Amino acid sequence: MYKDIATPTRTKEILEKYGFSFKKSLGQNFLIEPNILHRIVDFAQLSERTGVIEIGPGIGALTEQLARRAKKKSGRI
Repeated sequence: MYKDIATPTRTKEILEKYGFSFKKSLGQNFLIEPNILHRIVDFAQLSERTGVIEIGPGIGALTEQLARRAKKKSGRI
């Protein structure tokens, strides 16, 4: 079964699995509410013809949602 990245439990699993460490003091935060991500993507009015470049994709919570809607997706760190 598919699990959204954007949940507290799933985010923690990914951080631990890959040894990521991020600091809020550096402005690093996580989107952990799938409904907020869905609203962001809805607001962007993406279509299958839309290309998207995401800067600083983090662990991919927004990337995951963008990839479902946009034709081409590129994340840059």
